[in-house]
Amino acid sequence: MSFNHKQQHWQAVIEKQSQSGLTHAKFCQQNDIKLATFYYWTKKLHAKTLPQQVHPLIIDDELITQKVIITSLSGLRVAFPADLPKAQIHHWLKTFA
Repeated sequence: MSFNHKQQHWQAVIEKQSQSGLTHAKFCQQNDIKLATFYYWTKKLHAKTLPQQVHPLIIDDELITQKVIITSLSGLRVAFPADLPKAQIHHWLKTFA
């Protein structure tokens, strides 16, 4: 089975689950699908449909107290020591992007 064929297959499975009204777990159980596999393909196909977005970040030295915590839209949370220079924070953020 080619990769494109797998993508089409899983897109159809995900659509079928969406229309079924069942929870992911119940749908997978009834259709003999491993829940982890279902989530893998859901995430993989969803990531392909979302364009990458850039969000500006402004760091105000006067507002930094003990640590800087940044949470991405996907839920990734990164904490930096407050005394870390802005340039170093910028470097690490580019690394995580």
